[in-house]
Amino acid sequence: MAKYDKIFKSEGALKEPLSSEESVAAIAVVTAVADSSLEEVDVEFVADSLWELEVFEDSSDDELIEMVDKLLSLAEKEGVGALFNTARQSLSQAMILDAFASSVILLVDEDELRIPKGKKNLLKEIQKGLEIKDEEAQEIIDEVLSSFEDLEEEEET
Repeated sequence: MAKYDKIFKSEGALKEPLSSEESVAAIAVVTAVADSSLEEVDVEFVADSLWELEVFEDSSDDELIEMVDKLLSLAEKEGVGALFNTARQSLSQAMILDAFASSVILLVDEDELRIPKGKKNLLKEIQKGLEIKDEEAQEIIDEVLSSFEDLEEEEET
């Protein structure tokens, strides 16, 4: 059994559907949980990461924290695989790339401005699970890294 099979080979689904925004956040939560446990997830870090996405620019910190808490609770009750499957089914075509970007944002090493080697397999599994072509995935990765570089340059001036 491969490391992420419990998530990406799961047949389960949540009892309740998710909104498109919740689905994007759910992919971020799955990313955060994949290499740790539900208890270890830094809710504020995930919420702050989501705030980087245009889809959440009108959301408050409290709203994002509440959403991440809700999704973690669902993952705990019904399984991380069920959360991923439901999010994938609930995502509109327009939001799939945002969902992938949420994963990239969480996995970027901010000091090195790259995806660490140990996280590339997870990112590839998410890409496959979301059915994103390699070229599109690379564009998103490049965009996210570029925005991190821009932020770093702004902080230095």
